[in-house]
Amino acid sequence: MGCSHTEGYGCWDETTFSDEMLLKLKKHTPINPFFGSDNSNIKFHTNELISKNKNNFKTKGWPANLAKLMGTADILNLGKGASSNSGQTKEFFKRNLHKNPYAEYDVTLVWLMTEPFRISFYVNRKIENYMIDSHPIWKEYFKEIISHHSKDMFNGIPVEDPTLESIFYFNIMETVCIKNNWKFHAFPLTNVFSKYFRKHESSDNFHENCVMPLLDDNNLKLYSHVCGHLNEMGYQQVAKSMYSVIKS
Repeated sequence: MGCSHTEGYGCWDETTFSDEMLLKLKKHTPINPFFGSDNSNIKFHTNELISKNKNNFKTKGWPANLAKLMGTADILNLGKGASSNSGQTKEFFKRNLHKNPYAEYDVTLVWLMTEPFRISFYVNRKIENYMIDSHPIWKEYFKEIISHHSKDMFNGIPVEDPTLESIFYFNIMETVCIKNNWKFHAFPLTNVFSKYFRKHESSDNFHENCVMPLLDDNNLKLYSHVCGHLNEMGYQQVAKSMYSVIKS
């Protein structure tokens, strides 16, 4: 379970890129990716491009690499780009996976939890996720939290209250795993909320040390210059870090 970092986004097959895109890519780095925050190259980010790379995402992300390390060929990747922890939990239940259709398997559920300040709601009978400043409803929610003189800020965003929301969904997933006799391991996408998570939740199923390599000069080779996410090498490292925790 997770967001785009679980989906495998970043494992691009450059043979699917147009000549124009390949030419423009040359001046970009993981620090200044082609699909950057300014959206100047958003016209290239088409459904067709994503569709052509879906298999690459699926086979080269950390879930596939972790499955190999664990010696299993059976894997269900529930990663969804731009999703929240609450939205990921809702999707899990939407698929009726909590009813344990895998009773004959030895199941391990691994969750790379995303930033807690993403939120989700049902809109027009669909699960809609909202990222930072993506919708007025997001701004109103955090305006309300800040109005209570919250001091636990990260880049102007309160952390502790949203982390409590994520802990609630963590508890739901942990309960499902206990009920179904599944193994459960949750990791934080960043260290931003680990301290608040551990302040309110002592479960050994949450591993507070981030498994994502830092994006710095020493790790540029692990990140994609296309989108700034991890690439194949980066996801391999994440899988190895997860495996070392899971097997211990």
